[in-house]
Amino acid sequence: MDADYVAPQDNSRSLEAIVDGPLARVSCLRYTVDERLELALNLLHLSYFESNPETRNVTLVTAIEALIVQAKRSSDVVDQLDKLIKQVKADEIGRIARNTILNALGNMKNQSINEAGQDLAEKFLTEDYDSLPPKDFFKRSYVDRCNLVHGSIKRPGSKTLRSRNPILTKFVTDLLDAVIFAN
Repeated sequence: MDADYVAPQDNSRSLEAIVDGPLARVSCLRYTVDERLELALNLLHLSYFESNPETRNVTLVTAIEALIVQAKRSSDVVDQLDKLIKQVKADEIGRIARNTILNALGNMKNQSINEAGQDLAEKFLTEDYDSLPPKDFFKRSYVDRCNLVHGSIKRPGSKTLRSRNPILTKFVTDLLDAVIFAN
């Protein structure tokens, strides 16, 4: 066993609790699992076999990201962005600068992953996780993941992740349970 292994905390679901809880309901409820849900479930499953706290965290947050659908911004916002895009295309600036600005403006037409994830958490979950409401817990988890993946100096340490990952596992499991059985 890994010397750094930390057993799941009391606030995380044991495998037995998952099997006896949400998974036990599978046989008596109607549900559908689309490609996004299947990917999220596979990532959650994969996370149980990951001993490295950093990669486990990234895997768990990616499971949530698989569920996210980014909504389009309001027509007022999109109209203003289109005006800016038109102006940038007409301006005499370098190709690299133009493409960078156009890409950023184009991405702004949709809700960010962070915003969409917070909305998803708020829609399906009600209990607090690590003393945070669901949307705030997602936001912190997403920022942690971004800091890990993008090499930020603000990356959470292994000790922090070892304490947060069991709570994140419960969050992902609860979210999947709610999304799958929402209908």
